[in-house]
Amino acid sequence: MPLHNPDGLTERILLFGSIGTGKTTSYLKIAQWLQSTGSENRVYVIDTDFSLRRMLAKNPKYRALKNLTYFECTQWDVMEDDSEFGSLTKEQREKEINNSVVRVTKKILDVIEPDDWLVVDFSDSTWAMVQAWFAERVYGKAIEDHFLLMRLEIQKTLGEGEKPKQSPVFSGRGDWPTINKIYFAWRDAILFQHKFNVLLTAKENDIEKDDEARTKKMFRRFGVKPSGQKDIAYQVHTVLYTDKDRDEWTLTTVKDREVDYLDSEPVKDFVLGYLVKVAGWKLK
Repeated sequence: MPLHNPDGLTERILLFGSIGTGKTTSYLKIAQWLQSTGSENRVYVIDTDFSLRRMLAKNPKYRALKNLTYFECTQWDVMEDDSEFGSLTKEQREKEINNSVVRVTKKILDVIEPDDWLVVDFSDSTWAMVQAWFAERVYGKAIEDHFLLMRLEIQKTLGEGEKPKQSPVFSGRGDWPTINKIYFAWRDAILFQHKFNVLLTAKENDIEKDDEARTKKMFRRFGVKPSGQKDIAYQVHTVLYTDKDRDEWTLTTVKDREVDYLDSEPVKDFVLGYLVKVAGWKLK
C-alpha cells in the first residue's frame, strides 16, 4: 500500500517559521513520496506568494511531480458585479477567478478526493487578503488608503505632543465580526470536512503585549507566534515550528495529538521525519 495513515486519520497541520525554513519543501516531499510509492492521491496547493513556481523550475525532482496542482492567488475574491469584470474576455475572467482564494478553493473542493492533501502556502496571507477585499467592498477604497484615512482622522483628535494609540481602522462592532465570519466560512470549509489532509504554512510574528493569554502561553518559549488570524493555531491538530540551525532544517512541536514531541529535531524529509516517525504513517 502507498504512503498512508494506517488508522485512517487525516492530518490538520500548521507549519510556521521564518522564510527559508523548509515549509514549502515539506509538502513537496509529501507529493514526492505519494508519487514514488504509487499512490493515486494528489496535492492541491493555494500558493499566495508565487514561491512554488520557482521551486518547480529550479529543481528537476519537483518538476517531475505529476500529482501536484497549484494555483497562484493574490486576492480574496472576484467582484463579479463590477463593470470591469463583465467586460473581460473569457480567458481574462478565468485568470481572475484562478487568482481568487475563494473561487480556487471551491474548484479544489469540487474535485479533491479522500486522503488527498490541500495546502495553503501562506495561510496568513489569506487573512490580509480578506481584510483588503472587505475594505474595498465596504469603504470603496484600497486598504492602504483606508488605513491612511483613519490615521489622519485620529491625528485630528490628538493634543499637542500626544501620541496616537493603535489606529482602529475597522470597527470593533460592525467590521471585525463580519470579516471574521467571512474568513471562518472559508477556513471551516477546508479544515472540518475530515475527508482530506490539510497543511497550512504561516510566517512568524513577534508575540505582542496585547496578545491573548492563551497565545502567550502556547508560544512564549519561542518568542514568536504564527502570523495571520489569531485562532488558526487552535483549529488544527498539529502546530510545528520550523527553524534552521546552520544548514539543517529543524522542527519543534508546539502542540500535537497523542504523539512524541519534537524539540529542534533535524528533519531533512518531512514525510520520514514527521509523518512516519512521529504521526505513525506508513510507506507501504
